Amino acid sequence: MSCTCNEKTVTVTVCCNDNTPSVNTGQWLPYTPAITATVGIFATVSATGSYQLIGRTVVFQMIIDMTATGSASGTMIATLPFPTAPDTAFVVPGRENNITGKMCQGYVGGFSNSLWINYYDNSSVIANGNRFFISGMYEAAPNP
Repeated sequence: MSCTCNEKTVTVTVCCNDNTPSVNTGQWLPYTPAITATVGIFATVSATGSYQLIGRTVVFQMIIDMTATGSASGTMIATLPFPTAPDTAFVVPGRENNITGKMCQGYVGGFSNSLWINYYDNSSVIANGNRFFISGMYEAAPNP
């Protein structure tokens, strides 16, 4: 753990006086997004993800496999590695890759780590056998 901030010297995830995140070592770090729906419960869904934290900018990617939807319907929600900064909103692109090939969009509002995912036309992405590739970046809240 070392820090110097404006004059550089970084090797930590948190830096200096304001305790905001700092540049990581440049490697992608794994995380597991939790997947839920606005209505009902998935029977079988899994996800993997990774991220880089550069200052307060989070660059992330996730793969979501929807084997059996169960009673899930509505909008799919995936967790992000850190909450977003207050008073911000971000939209990130994605693609369903197994069945339709449709583009999807993820939306997250300020001070949240819930990415709300629908197709480009706002229809539900929830269907058996779907596989999603989603990636983007956003500003993290201070002290993630």
